[in-house]
Amino acid sequence: MSLGFCLTWLLLGGYGSSLPQAPVFYIEEIRVLNEDVDPKLIRSAAQLEVEKSYSEGELRRALGRIRNLPIVHDCDFALKKGSERGKFILEVSVQPFKPITVGIFTPSIADALRLRSSFDLVDPGVQMGFRWLQGAELLGYGSVGIGRSYFDDEEDAARFVNVGLSHYNLFDKHIFANLNVSYMPGLLFDGEQLAALGQASIPLRSNLWLQPVASWTRSEDYLFSFASTDIGDNVDFIEEWGLGASLEFNSVDDPWLPRKGTRAGLHWSMTQADFSFESVRDYLGESRWKERGLQLSVDFAAYKPLIMESTVWIGGGIGTYAYRNDLPYGISTDTHLGSNSETDFRSNAHFLAGFSTPAWPFHQVSRRTFRLKGEVAYEVQRLSGAEFDGRLGDFNRVMATIGLSYRPVWGVIELGLFYESIQGDDNTWH
Repeated sequence: MSLGFCLTWLLLGGYGSSLPQAPVFYIEEIRVLNEDVDPKLIRSAAQLEVEKSYSEGELRRALGRIRNLPIVHDCDFALKKGSERGKFILEVSVQPFKPITVGIFTPSIADALRLRSSFDLVDPGVQMGFRWLQGAELLGYGSVGIGRSYFDDEEDAARFVNVGLSHYNLFDKHIFANLNVSYMPGLLFDGEQLAALGQASIPLRSNLWLQPVASWTRSEDYLFSFASTDIGDNVDFIEEWGLGASLEFNSVDDPWLPRKGTRAGLHWSMTQADFSFESVRDYLGESRWKERGLQLSVDFAAYKPLIMESTVWIGGGIGTYAYRNDLPYGISTDTHLGSNSETDFRSNAHFLAGFSTPAWPFHQVSRRTFRLKGEVAYEVQRLSGAEFDGRLGDFNRVMATIGLSYRPVWGVIELGLFYESIQGDDNTWH
């Protein structure tokens, strides 16, 4: 063993052993001060146990998990002296959202970055939600609203109705489970859609979750020109099934306006869609085909607090989507009927950076709930095996947004200006 190594080991070892240990607090009781929220629900979300010791960092991470509850507007904690020296009572104060809330949203980069590979993509515009608690850990909710629906470069106004039921401590294992049913009349020009979604969030560690999801969608009576084919007739129905799972790490301190922490996720999904056309061409009559898809993606975002309660963040992600179409020949050629299978791949990557700062810094509460936000992003997408234009084809895209985010107890308002420039296959930006 060299002398240099020994000296380094002694210096670091001696210095490290003399460092003060982070204080820990023995929690003998957890009190929830607000009677409008069931204490059992808050304790379940915090994932803390009495008669155990926790550091201040662990307590603050528990506070972040409480803030992630959709019914919680804000929360804080205080440590009080317990029954004897070295023991503490953890008091958690919770401010819930009102039972009836309003959401107003303008287009965002997060919405634009979603892969346009499905027929049920809707950006929210204006919505009103309501909730009711059915039990200590059971939440019923619903919402109505209007937004925009998309298919490739085509878009139209969409109206939607949602109802759902959530459980926050399934099997007493801190498992979150949610079932949602939505109905959208008038989707994509003349269509309508009924959808069901079931999902769960299973804690593996304090900030690590496994999130399985299953979905079903049936859309009827579409009227549009399908991508680059010459179908211009009525689509009788599109029925889609989906299964997926995510492994997600989340340590951010607030789900809407995070100031610090990290989000990272690995996402996998597979879908199968059945298409039925009433008439495509005179010699085809009724026609049906299937599309099978497989998607894999990774994304992250890291938030860093600055002075004056400002925050900056960076993020990014990569994803690939493989899909296989089993088409009648008549859809892609003018020759004869039959069957034809095509496998195509779509891959994309993006990078983004942003900031937020108090829009009204002279009031302590407003610093957290009323903020100025800005974000820029660059995305590239490549398609192989098929020819499409617009957001389903090859493109490079630059996006920027700036606006105000306000989150009072009666809802969420996200208003801003959105800029987008796309370079397509013709190498021109528009």
